[in-house]
Amino acid sequence: MSRKTITCTVTTARPNDKEMGLFYKLYHAAQRVEDRWCPNTVGPIANELSYCPSLTRQEKMFLLRAWQVLVDGSGGFGRFMGAFDTYVYNIQDPAVDHVAYKPSLIQMFCDAELLPVVIEAYQEALAALEDKYHQTDRLQKTIDSIRHSIDLDHQRIADLERRLQQPVVPSDYFASLVAKARLSADKAMNRFPQPNYVLLKVAEEAGEVVQAAVHYAENRMSWERVESEIVQLMAMLIRLVTEGDQVNGVIPPESCQVYYG
Repeated sequence: MSRKTITCTVTTARPNDKEMGLFYKLYHAAQRVEDRWCPNTVGPIANELSYCPSLTRQEKMFLLRAWQVLVDGSGGFGRFMGAFDTYVYNIQDPAVDHVAYKPSLIQMFCDAELLPVVIEAYQEALAALEDKYHQTDRLQKTIDSIRHSIDLDHQRIADLERRLQQPVVPSDYFASLVAKARLSADKAMNRFPQPNYVLLKVAEEAGEVVQAAVHYAENRMSWERVESEIVQLMAMLIRLVTEGDQVNGVIPPESCQVYYG
């Protein structure tokens, strides 16, 4: 069973010029009694209305609400009037007394004259987004390049540190022990600066080397432990010939310090 479709068109009347003139008279009258220094004048008006016995409660409520909207409305009625004028000037068909589009707007809608404008705006927005994307891509490439440069700098620094740690003596087993001893001496001089009992520590480390060697001969200690004690003794000797023992007044000549540096 088919159903019929009925389309109803409702025409909404709009205020004419005379009626709008009355609205503006009301608006200007409200402006003349507006108190800019008092954001709420409803209380005093309500008090004044309470002394009017000839008015009914509904009449007093009407006057109070009208005062609240027009005078204490913080410009709400004025904004409403301005919005209505904007609508009338830009959209309303002046030839009719009901709400209707201007003929020019209807023609534009029919001819789809707004479509090219929308397409142009869309293309401009798309171009702006693409430009923003390219800027972001270039910025990211710059950041990656900087990070790569920083990584290369870190690698160069690490290479230089390794070169500085390489021994200046011939590359053999003893030279490797000297290189280890120099690193250990540098750490000890930074961590435990002068004045320091270096002579006492030389003697102590020498005893540790002897003890470790005996234990190694008795198969009670590995050669790595003996090597570690030798390195520590050599580190103390490097400290002795470099900075001496300021506690006991042992100060090497400047030539030793210059040679080590």
